Amino acid sequence: MVLKKVTVNELKPGHVVAAAVCNPAGAAILQEGIVLTNRYIERLRQMRITSVMIKPESAGVSAQIEKKGEMPAKRLSPSVISPEARPHARPHINASARSGMKPDAVNPELRSRLSGLLDYMLQRSLPAEMDKRFPYLFHLIMREIVSEPRIERELEVLWQYDRHLFQHAFQVAWYSGMLGMAAGYDRSRLLELATGAILSDIGMTALPQTLIKKAGVLSEEERQLLHAHPAEGHRRMLELGLPVASAKCALQHHERYDGSGYPHQLKREEISEEAQIVAICDVYDALLSPRMYRHAYTETETLEFLFAAGHSYFHIDLVKLFLRYVASYPESRAVRLSNGQIGLVAGSGSGLLHRPIVRVIREADGTPVMWPYEINLSHKPEITIIHSLKEQLAPT
Repeated sequence: MVLKKVTVNELKPGHVVAAAVCNPAGAAILQEGIVLTNRYIERLRQMRITSVMIKPESAGVSAQIEKKGEMPAKRLSPSVISPEARPHARPHINASARSGMKPDAVNPELRSRLSGLLDYMLQRSLPAEMDKRFPYLFHLIMREIVSEPRIERELEVLWQYDRHLFQHAFQVAWYSGMLGMAAGYDRSRLLELATGAILSDIGMTALPQTLIKKAGVLSEEERQLLHAHPAEGHRRMLELGLPVASAKCALQHHERYDGSGYPHQLKREEISEEAQIVAICDVYDALLSPRMYRHAYTETETLEFLFAAGHSYFHIDLVKLFLRYVASYPESRAVRLSNGQIGLVAGSGSGLLHRPIVRVIREADGTPVMWPYEINLSHKPEITIIHSLKEQLAPT
């Protein structure tokens, strides 16, 4: 097919993008297949994009699209959530927040919340090994992501559906960005990774809320319904015209390296690396958070689970990167130990990053230590770190 290159001033609503449009930094701002609207065209002008490749057969689209300024529905595949289940899946949220809501109708409280979360990224402490430029770079990437109207509407759906799931999405995106940077991703690939991470659970919003909040054992029917959410999220992201690599994060983030995951029991290299990254970060944050059916894991328990899961649930090389660059304890981080003592991380000890050297500054009874002394947790298996004395993302 011969593509047609036109200037931005020649673009009209209804033209279909034939090749990804990138900004000067090389990050894709519009993907192939996107149907242009007045809003998209104006954004291209604001970003000083001079020309766009379009599909020639789209040059004669009807003026009705231009008048409405809307992107026509583009269903790539049928929903994987059955018609029988959908009446219980908060249809009022899906119908209003996804299809009828205009970008400027997004809840002002949500926009304020998004702005606060992004600003907090610049203040978060980092493990000693992590590139100190990361918060600034990731802040810019996330600003670009959440300012995209399609994504902002999906975040509105997630926010209305479950605030804890919304919070989890940002935590997973943060950790995924760190691990992606540690793996050498460039800005463009980090953008796709973060997009996939923050929307990886968007398919959950098609499920009944009673299902995700259930404290007891799921029935087989409920389990099958839950296992459908990755494919539902994948379908939704492709429908929105988001990158294939991002959509795969939704589809594959519950697959496991040994083939024991779902929905397709993929193995090893059948799972995209981006999805494997999101999977590790999803499990890490989920285990650290309390659930209806269990208490939160301690940080040490979580890290030891991840380390033990290398080459079974996750690729061991990615787990090692995660432990070194994302989940290791930065020096001077205050931590509470399982014996009740409070100390400051003083070093990595024998190389087990989740068992560092800790300088004790307060005894278990609360007494301040006048002459701080060190405990090498690598040599004290009976003592573990319960949690860091640090802030997470501000509560929703």
